[in-house]
Amino acid sequence: ARKFYESALRLESGYLGAVLSLADLHVIEGRNADAISLLQRYLKNWADDSLHTKLAQ
Repeated sequence: ARKFYESALRLESGYLGAVLSLADLHVIEGRNADAISLLQRYLKNWADDSLHTKLAQ
């Protein structure tokens, strides 16, 4: 799954679904710091509240 999400982001860096799914995958794997870093990196580009919500979880 990781390769799919990373490929999707390489093809379309603004694909929010891939960002959120990859962050979820990081959390499942116990890589919370990576999930937070990923979400914070993309947070600057979205006015959408979904990234703020995900970070709050």
